[in-house]
Amino acid sequence: MKEIECRNYDRLFTEPDMGNIPEDKDYKDFLNPESLKVVTGYAEPALLEDNSGIAVQFERVGYYMKDPDSTEEKLVMNKTTSLKDGFKLQ
Repeated sequence: MKEIECRNYDRLFTEPDMGNIPEDKDYKDFLNPESLKVVTGYAEPALLEDNSGIAVQFERVGYYMKDPDSTEEKLVMNKTTSLKDGFKLQ
């Protein structure tokens, strides 16, 4: 097993419909501070060697793609899809 970097992205804005914010408000007031979480994970050797460009599923988390920032020394994976999301537009 080797340590890897996992980048978990979430919604950019805290409001589900940015079209409904008042015109006197700045969109920056609605930026989600949790829109990117970088966590450490561990990968099997086969994942480190994979250059297929196909998304892989991380158990109980979601699907990830290899980031172009990856190097031979450091694998970086970006979450592309969660397995389950409870977010609903109102």
